[in-house]
Amino acid sequence: MNENLKNKKVNIINIKKIILTFLLILSYFLPNFKAGKFLTRDFIQYWSSFNLAIDGLNPYNLSNMTLVQKELGAETIVMMFLSPVLLIIFYPILIFSFSTSTYLFFFLSVISIIISKRFEKL
Repeated sequence: MNENLKNKKVNIINIKKIILTFLLILSYFLPNFKAGKFLTRDFIQYWSSFNLAIDGLNPYNLSNMTLVQKELGAETIVMMFLSPVLLIIFYPILIFSFSTSTYLFFFLSVISIIISKRFEKL
């Protein structure tokens, strides 16, 4: 029983370390989240495609994608070539502004890594 309790305490300490590390990284990068830059390079295609589709426009059209991404300040355009089903899956994240969606996506990505590390040990 003591060994089990000790393992749970170690797991909690490890999770706290991961969360603290995440918060430190986040505090550094949050002010620097810019469209098409570090940590947003791939995400901008999902957000742009979603917003084009919601507006009834073709998310696979280069000129449409260019307009949306340039408006966000992106220097290079990232086209989406994935299935539109992905937009449905990401819908709860993509309905917000670009910066809010980016923070949510980043946060949920880190949480999924933490969860996967916990299940890795099972």
